[in-house]
Amino acid sequence: MSTSSPSNSPDENPEDNAAGHVPLKLSDIKRPILWAAIAMVIAIFIRAFALGRFGVIGIDGDDVMRFVQIRDYLNGQSWFDTDQLRLGLAGGTDMHWSRLVDVPLIILTHIFGLFMNQDAALMLASSIWPPLTAIVLIFGIAKGGVYYADISLGAPAQKSGRNAAMAFTLVLLAFFVVQFYRFEPGAIDHHNIQMGLLALAMAGGLDPKGRFKTHFVAGAATALSLAIGTEVYIFAAVICLYMALNWLIRGASAARAAQGFGLGLALTLLLSFFGTIAPSEYLAVKCDSLSLITILAGAAGGFGLAALGRFFSGRELKARFIAAAIVGAICMLAIGTQAPQCFANPLSEIPEDVTRLWLDQVQEAQPIWAVQEGKLGLVPLIMGPPLLALYVLIGRIRKTGGWSPLYLLLGLLASATALSVYQIRFSTFSYVFSLIPLAAWTAALYVAGKAKAEASENGSNIAYIGALALSVPLVWAIPGLVLEMTQAAEGPSAQEQATAQVASCFSDEVMDGLKTLPIGTIASTSNGGAEILFHTDHRSLSGNYHRNIKGISAQIHLASSAPERSSAIMREAGVDYVHFCKASPETDNLVKENEDGLYARLKRGEVPSFLTPALEIEDGNVVIYRVK
Repeated sequence: MSTSSPSNSPDENPEDNAAGHVPLKLSDIKRPILWAAIAMVIAIFIRAFALGRFGVIGIDGDDVMRFVQIRDYLNGQSWFDTDQLRLGLAGGTDMHWSRLVDVPLIILTHIFGLFMNQDAALMLASSIWPPLTAIVLIFGIAKGGVYYADISLGAPAQKSGRNAAMAFTLVLLAFFVVQFYRFEPGAIDHHNIQMGLLALAMAGGLDPKGRFKTHFVAGAATALSLAIGTEVYIFAAVICLYMALNWLIRGASAARAAQGFGLGLALTLLLSFFGTIAPSEYLAVKCDSLSLITILAGAAGGFGLAALGRFFSGRELKARFIAAAIVGAICMLAIGTQAPQCFANPLSEIPEDVTRLWLDQVQEAQPIWAVQEGKLGLVPLIMGPPLLALYVLIGRIRKTGGWSPLYLLLGLLASATALSVYQIRFSTFSYVFSLIPLAAWTAALYVAGKAKAEASENGSNIAYIGALALSVPLVWAIPGLVLEMTQAAEGPSAQEQATAQVASCFSDEVMDGLKTLPIGTIASTSNGGAEILFHTDHRSLSGNYHRNIKGISAQIHLASSAPERSSAIMREAGVDYVHFCKASPETDNLVKENEDGLYARLKRGEVPSFLTPALEIEDGNVVIYRVK
């Protein structure tokens, strides 16, 4: 079996210069990428100012909770303690979020704190940091785009092809980055930086020269993305599998790549573990956060791959296969013996009624076939770009022939597309992985059309415009936009009315009212948990976090049970207040669950003796009851 090919190692082709090709150095692309990144970040800030989004927290409840977590740390909570003490039942909720995401926000807050109070400094830091994370994504995708051009257009690709690929990559990035809310000021949850890290990992893996440095960065970026959040475990597994197969197939020509990636992965995992996990938790096994199991498998695999690259690269294919199988078996054994439960779906243990009344109402966690009525326009938006990119990428792989780094991109794109069907929240990752093949496809059409136009007076150079349009998500959203415009002409949809009603349930007026009450535990629907913690000093029984299942379950049962049972649940949970919002989809679902339950009675105006109205807000839409 051949261990290398010209398409895999463009720097090894002695005919490059003789053919008149000029290799593109990284130094040649850094400046235009930097200027493009600066322009996009400035555009993000301008858009945020125009929309009034600067100086406020993000629109996602996770952004709000992240702010609360950082504020608690700044107010004295331990670095290693990420428990949210004001959420859930007595003792709080053991959150699984990593402190790594908090580091830049904490640093910026301390700097701005020299000139303003802490809350204002943290809010300013929260407005400045998210747009800056776009730079990481831009550099990763842009560099990956150049590597892709070198692989797919020949080794080395003609300079015009590379330049066009990079230009269209930056254009598509601009369409994505500038309008995507995850890069807006205030969007401080981990998804933005995690996308950037995966882009860096992908770019390093696409490096056709297999350099140690780029693959070390890829390994480190993969490890950081793992340490930040477990939703990328599939993508990390794809990257690690590709690196192992790349070494297995190519042998000595992939030795540097294997060593760089393995060391970057293992060392960064260890640093992340010891830097964010308390010594008392070193032996704990957790499937949804960085823990012993991640270290055992990740470090063993990383150091094992580095050792394979160093000592076994010159061996025959059979010997390399046996050595790689041993390392893989050690990794699987570490997981299988220490945490076999981590192979199961973590959401499968949620009680049926909690799944039905809570998890099934969280849209981003739903499969694509379960999107709510009025949101069917999401289907082409979610599936169109990645499926088109898969078609383009598979065609390019067939033309390139042989083993190449394009298989890494294929694995990432295919897994992200499949996961988007399972849960629509993964659609963002699928588009990130789609950017490079779509940009290269557009660039190839542009270069070919330009050549034909120059060779013939009747030539045309417009085919690339159609490709560019199909590469922009907004085009795929047109069916949904048309549907929404039709519904708007008929009046506000039920979903729009519900959204407006939910906003009034936890409005500033409601929060100001809660601040006037003595500190206590508030039972409210899950959407209000983060808002209550953010705006007040009260505790919240429930919030949209899977480690808060006991709190969510208690809230559901006290709302849907008969008054006598509800009273007992409140006593057991230490509830002091009941936040009741009449016009809320969550309230309606709980009312339908039991027409004789507490919420159904409250909606009919039947107030049990153990509750007394403390506040009535939003023209009576929200009532705060004190538990006697």
